Amino acid sequence: MPGTVQVSPWSVPIIWDMNLHRLHVRVLLVDRDPVSRAASANVLAAAGVSVVGEASDPARARELAATAIPSVAVIDVDLGGMGAPTLARRLREVSRHRIEIVAQAGFTDVAALGQMVVGGTSAYVINGKPAELIAAIQAVASGSGLMPAKASRPVLEEIQNLYDRERERNGELEQLVTQL
Repeated sequence: MPGTVQVSPWSVPIIWDMNLHRLHVRVLLVDRDPVSRAASANVLAAAGVSVVGEASDPARARELAATAIPSVAVIDVDLGGMGAPTLARRLREVSRHRIEIVAQAGFTDVAALGQMVVGGTSAYVINGKPAELIAAIQAVASGSGLMPAKASRPVLEEIQNLYDRERERNGELEQLVTQL
């Protein structure tokens, strides 16, 4: 048998490969954009991360979480339906095992990450950064690199402030270039 599955109500389900002596993370991808979902799945597969399910909506994500037993759910913050923060909470509430949540957002969706942190997100990444996605998944699966909501909120607020200032400065520069 290639590995063993360990599941308890208080732990992340893992598969430990006795031959390779490494942890296999089981990832559920939730994103309504099929192109983004496929890109993330390809990146993770190339890194040796097991994608056990892909969902385009919250209802399907909940079904897959119950049957595929993921250890990590990567949820795009621009999710329709009940919304990403509610889905994150529900996945954690209804699951018999611990699911770590990684929020994925576009650069313009940074403000939505704050809601995800309150919903129990363990990590967050910006879309289009494959190395960061892999690192975030590995960190939350191993239990390291996590920031509690109290610590994350000020960081996210500062990121949003920096983004707003940068956008304002770019607008001012565009006006100056137009005047020139």
